[in-house]
Amino acid sequence: MALTTTPELTNFVQDLTNKSSTQSQKTQEDIITFGEDLNTFLDILTTQLQNQDPTEPMDAQEFTKQLVQFAGIEKQIQTNQKMDDLIAINEQSQVSYALGFLGKNVEFASSYLNVEDSHGEFLFDLEENADRVKIEIYTGDGTVVYNEELENLSAGGHGATWDGLGNNNVQQDDGVYSLRVTAYNEDNDSIATEIRSIGRVDQVVPGEEGTFLTIGPLQIDPTRVISVRPGNEVVAEDTPDA
Repeated sequence: MALTTTPELTNFVQDLTNKSSTQSQKTQEDIITFGEDLNTFLDILTTQLQNQDPTEPMDAQEFTKQLVQFAGIEKQIQTNQKMDDLIAINEQSQVSYALGFLGKNVEFASSYLNVEDSHGEFLFDLEENADRVKIEIYTGDGTVVYNEELENLSAGGHGATWDGLGNNNVQQDDGVYSLRVTAYNEDNDSIATEIRSIGRVDQVVPGEEGTFLTIGPLQIDPTRVISVRPGNEVVAEDTPDA
């Protein structure tokens, strides 16, 4: 009867395989552990080879199977290392891209308006000519602090600024407000609108969930940036102050 690999060695390799598949996020630790476990594996294997019966050598099929398992573990760890490297490169790329917006006024898709020093800028697009357009500005709790109705606006983009002066001439605090723009044609049918906000990027904040741009209290994904406005360029208005 041939001497087969002992259950100790078989279980050892199987445990290592399971551990490698469940710790893919700890690549550096895996590399160290793999080296230690490989030494243990070789020690056990060497002991078995030294004590085997020369007339009935170790089962080559079982021996080969376990070597293949070890090779697979090593390859998986190498793959994890490459994935970690790619993730790190991607994160660095995101930060580098976001840093290009730092200190600049950007136009971004959002219905939130950041008011700073009693000044906020936004844009809205009309799908078609509008007979009337209603602009409403809300606080975080849903209270309307300002509203205005404009008439006879053409299709396309329109810019507006708000000085923080609310209804009844009450000056509102700086901060983030919500915008709502509703438009109607001459038949009183609703017209599709799209709101874009404008603000200066103060910080670039990298994190586990990605890299974000900070505009006052707002944090936005860099992919939401539509355009960059050089310096302190102010949006051209073709409507009265909101």
